[in-house]
Amino acid sequence: MSEGTSPFKRVRAKGVQQVDIEGLFKDLKNRSADIKGLLSYQADILRQYYENHTKSRDVSLELPTGSGKTLVGLLIAEWRRKTLGDRVLYLCPTKQLAYQVRKHSKEYGIETRVFVGSKRDYDRQELMQYRSAKAIAISTYSGLFNTSPGINDPQTIILDDAHGGETYISSMWSLNVSRQNEPELFSKIIEKFEKDLPANLVGLIHKSSRSRIPLKTEKVPLGAFYRRLEDLKSLLDSEISNLSNSELYFPWIAIREGLHACHIYVTQDDILIRPYIPPTLTHKPFADANQRVYMSASLGRGGELERITGIREVIRIPTPKTYLSRGIGRRLFIFPDIPRDGSNYTNWVAHRLSSVDRTLVLCPNQYEAQEFTKICDSCSPKLEVFDAKDIEEDLKPFTDSVHSVLLLANRYDGIDLPHGICRQVILDGLPSRTNLQETFLEERLGLDILLRERIKTRIEQASGRCTRSDTDSAAIIMLGNRLLDFCARKENQKIFHPEIRAEIRYVLDQQNTLGELDAMLASFMKKDQHWDEAEQNIAELRSSEELPDTSATDILSAVVKAEVDFAYAMWTQDYEKAVAQGQSVVDGLSGNKVAPYRALWCFFVAGAAYIQAKFDGQFEKVVVDFASRAKEACKTVSWFPHELKFMLPEREVEISDVQARQVEAIVELLYKLGPTGPRFPNKMSEVQDLLKAKEPNNFDRGLVDLGNMLGFTSWKPPENAAPDCVWQLGYKLLFVFEGKSDESSGTGISVQNCRQASGHIDWAKAQSGLKDIEATYSILVTPKSSIDKEAIAHGKNVNFLAISDVLKIFEEAKSALVESREIMAAATTTELRNRVLQKLVEKNLTPEEISARLTSKPVTDLPTS
Repeated sequence: MSEGTSPFKRVRAKGVQQVDIEGLFKDLKNRSADIKGLLSYQADILRQYYENHTKSRDVSLELPTGSGKTLVGLLIAEWRRKTLGDRVLYLCPTKQLAYQVRKHSKEYGIETRVFVGSKRDYDRQELMQYRSAKAIAISTYSGLFNTSPGINDPQTIILDDAHGGETYISSMWSLNVSRQNEPELFSKIIEKFEKDLPANLVGLIHKSSRSRIPLKTEKVPLGAFYRRLEDLKSLLDSEISNLSNSELYFPWIAIREGLHACHIYVTQDDILIRPYIPPTLTHKPFADANQRVYMSASLGRGGELERITGIREVIRIPTPKTYLSRGIGRRLFIFPDIPRDGSNYTNWVAHRLSSVDRTLVLCPNQYEAQEFTKICDSCSPKLEVFDAKDIEEDLKPFTDSVHSVLLLANRYDGIDLPHGICRQVILDGLPSRTNLQETFLEERLGLDILLRERIKTRIEQASGRCTRSDTDSAAIIMLGNRLLDFCARKENQKIFHPEIRAEIRYVLDQQNTLGELDAMLASFMKKDQHWDEAEQNIAELRSSEELPDTSATDILSAVVKAEVDFAYAMWTQDYEKAVAQGQSVVDGLSGNKVAPYRALWCFFVAGAAYIQAKFDGQFEKVVVDFASRAKEACKTVSWFPHELKFMLPEREVEISDVQARQVEAIVELLYKLGPTGPRFPNKMSEVQDLLKAKEPNNFDRGLVDLGNMLGFTSWKPPENAAPDCVWQLGYKLLFVFEGKSDESSGTGISVQNCRQASGHIDWAKAQSGLKDIEATYSILVTPKSSIDKEAIAHGKNVNFLAISDVLKIFEEAKSALVESREIMAAATTTELRNRVLQKLVEKNLTPEEISARLTSKPVTDLPTS
């Protein structure tokens, strides 16, 4: 440098650029030549944002999958960076998506920097570029939602794929204790609450054994949780606080002072401790932003975005009219569960994997993904299987491969595979139950009305992974009864985008065999004349006007502000305010469709009042009032009586879970058999034939199926000298059967018959899982109508049931199921449960009435022969 040359550079003063966002786009001179201009709907939504929402604190915009949402988000981010001088953070669910957005930003000519992984590895120079608003920061949700984020001062936050952010956001306040990874802590927490959880779950945990039937997710009752709150906090302090390297340490730091606002969900393998709604506004890096922009393919109508993000009100920019009826690309949905028949089903799926170069497979969780690998392993020639780690930074390992599968768990968004790179997607299972809280709400409370917007969005996202432009097409193979059932319900179809609704409805109306499905797929892949005709048919279906019933979603949307206010009041220990806000929620949740959710909130309010009653005795009345108000839902939700017992431990709770368990089991059976297709009538015919069979093994199988039809847990024990069939209903009622279908009616019941049947009660008392059941009855099923004199002395505690009576009960049970099934295609789980209960009462098939019918005639009362 010469002596006369200044070592300083001149810094030009920057004036505020008065340019709108559309003008900003035109100024991006370095953008790719392929980016000609904004599409009309992109311009529409940017104009609405610029004219009305630049100062809104929380604003959301909805653009369908494949519609250029990333460009819209980056333009808003760039405008706020340049015009307002904001530090802008663009959040993505995963690292791969962060790098994908970075790639797009280069094509648009927008300066961005990616910050993923450990903050210790962030480039200091690039970090300074973000902090001085010279570049937009791109990171993951986890990069912001942690106790010590590397980027902690954003002024604008763009949350991409916000609909899928629930797990990523809530994870900051979610303590997940795995039995496999933390066996000691898992056991100690169970020990704290073992008297408060179902005995069968605790017993299996202690024995490290598996249930005959998979156990449902349980929730520690709030009354029990509050009574042991300080003990639990001490335990977690002592076990976790010194584990700074443990994955449990930082979630515990986040929830420790708000533990009283959390809930505990338990399975045989995992424990989740978290607040119902994440308190995101207690996290300063998120709360202090000037604006938060939520982008989604589907925002829903029932307040789910607010529940996911912990924000009481998010202003919505509506979907452009261009996309109210038309979508992106074309999909052929295939439902092989309609014609499903045993092993051929699995073989058919393996054949589909082998028939194309690349398949994207999406599963709701890691367990389901591991199960699907068994099908992949059966393929010949052998498939190359990629997982999330293989594509963490780039999709090229998969896109460059041939004859491969990309198998992902809980990843329904952000995978872009356009222009024929992958033309087959397999959606394996209903995309729900992605965490234990969601599983509990769906599985135990039947709150599909609350979760269906999330599920619908995941289905739409999954089906759009390979159709990113109007000329793209992909086959979407939908596996599993629960996924079929969700899509078959008319009220669920109506909430889908019209394009996808038409595609789903078109295929569901075909009723094909597996062979015919292959023919449809071949026609679709070739795009032959037959497919052209189908394409026209789908277009006709798309144009039909199908407005969803918004009555339930309107109710849910109306109470979400009070729900969020309740959550923050609980977190800050303002229990009196929590009671008031919770009461507003309960009062707003009117009608049968949301009855289980109303009951859940009754318990939330009772819980807040329970804590406040320690400081003000007047609130004891509130506990009793709201716990009692929840009783109305207890007949069809078996968890509620359990919660009620612990919320009012000093009172005699006159309610049983037996009726609800029966209803829940029957509804599960109906879902398994499906609302459409031949599976239900075929099963009914099969059971009838089995119950008419003289051959004992067949008749016993019929008894097992009849028990299931009546809502019992039913099975045939494998041991010698065991009952031929067992019906169990919770820990209240047990029937043990001795079947004699092969005997003639001409003689009386023998001594041996009575001894066998009587001995089954002793057998039940010797079984660890059955000995504590309140009422056990032995039933002898026989074509005989009299008893030998010598057998009377051995017939004590044995009840007689004629085979003709069994067939009569079957006909009544079948009638109840048929009449309940009639509404399945248009009913929520709550409505279907109520219908089942109504039919059980009408047909005299409630647990009490079944018990009375099966025990009304002791064998000793029969005439002698």
